[in-house]
Amino acid sequence: KFQKATTKVFFVGDDAELYINDKFIKKLNDTNRVVTLEANKDVKIRLQNGEADVVLHEDLKANRLNTIKYNLKLIPKDVRIYTSTINDLMWEDTKDATNTNINWEKAQRYCQNLEIAQYDDFRLPTIDELSELYDYKDKIYNGFGGKFYWSGTTYSDEHNVWNYSVVKNFEDGTNQKSIKEFEQGRVRCVREIKKMKEKNE
Repeated sequence: KFQKATTKVFFVGDDAELYINDKFIKKLNDTNRVVTLEANKDVKIRLQNGEADVVLHEDLKANRLNTIKYNLKLIPKDVRIYTSTINDLMWEDTKDATNTNINWEKAQRYCQNLEIAQYDDFRLPTIDELSELYDYKDKIYNGFGGKFYWSGTTYSDEHNVWNYSVVKNFEDGTNQKSIKEFEQGRVRCVREIKKMKEKNE
């Protein structure tokens, strides 16, 4: 059986819980900082301790000791209360997102004007991002107040009479189409979390 290449990683920083590609690995402390991991490119590393964390993306090379230095950053209170982080996306997680039923144009403006903890780059999600959210919907604290959620994935019919958005049905996971101007749906805004990378030493 083929054995995947491994590597040792020495973590230098505060005590923290270590997650690799969103899977919990172990707790790091002063006596337990060397971890054996699979060697791979663009490994997502999350280190978290209470109300502080950091996410790094590292290329872990085989047959060497990789040293990763990190500094935990305080998670703003508004981020902890009003958002949910899934993979590399930050989702709005508020009662407004759960209960507001509006047309597509208003949904788009809502996301453009949304600001949480000084983050003001929220937008309507693509239909692929909504599909990913559906797979992790149990992580959304405030749940879902209706079937249909707008996406930024749009198109016009062949006669250019109607403009459609592809919407996600959060009851059965299907994709459907809704007329942007007239039909009503929920909105759940999203933003991309910028990748942070520290050099291996």
